[in-house]
Amino acid sequence: MRTATVLTVVVCLAACGKTNREAINELKPAYLPLRSKLTKLAASLPPAGSVKRTAPTALEPPISFSERPQAGNLNALMFDQLVDPDIDMDEQHRFDLGFSGDLLTCLSWTGPKPKMTAASLEERNGESILKTCQAPLARPYLLVSRVVAQADPGVGMEAGRFKGGAVVVEHFVVEVATSKVKTAFQTQGRTPHRITYRVKEGGFADGPKLEEALRALRSDTRGNVAKAFTASGARFDRLM
Repeated sequence: MRTATVLTVVVCLAACGKTNREAINELKPAYLPLRSKLTKLAASLPPAGSVKRTAPTALEPPISFSERPQAGNLNALMFDQLVDPDIDMDEQHRFDLGFSGDLLTCLSWTGPKPKMTAASLEERNGESILKTCQAPLARPYLLVSRVVAQADPGVGMEAGRFKGGAVVVEHFVVEVATSKVKTAFQTQGRTPHRITYRVKEGGFADGPKLEEALRALRSDTRGNVAKAFTASGARFDRLM
């Protein structure tokens, strides 16, 4: 009798939970209006180039950001993702700080172009999806980062010729409930004078060199965003 009870529990755990499809449908009433709200927010931001401050002001409650799941009180999106959460930033060659995390994932899952396959939608990981996507909805702040100037790194035709890259990014911390900008600031990023990269034997150096330069540019900009926040008393934990 005890064996049968245990077997029933095991079977139920494997087959009785919510499917991914059920969880996503449960989340759509919250996320579809959020998409519309983000589109309106993009249109309401100050003109590009208008932000001159180099550090955010302290807010109450204090900002706490983490790239770890279900942590912090600040979501983050690039401006292009605000306009279109389904944009492929790499495919469109857009600069991406990579802070978007679970908010962008959940916007994608609940949007008109979900990236889950039909088979994945029927998997029973619904409770995990609900937990992942309820966390962004509870965060009071949203960081919107907008590129206002960019010079991509480049590789010259002559051996050893390398042009460094640079980027200027405006950041807006928005109170989600009111769509009001609470503080705004600007950061910059640059590639270092020297970069280290690997080339396969017999391969061309230009591709790996350019990829590493772009990674270095993103890393420097991410680091400067973190420094600006922490200097204002905020907590900003990023993964390397």
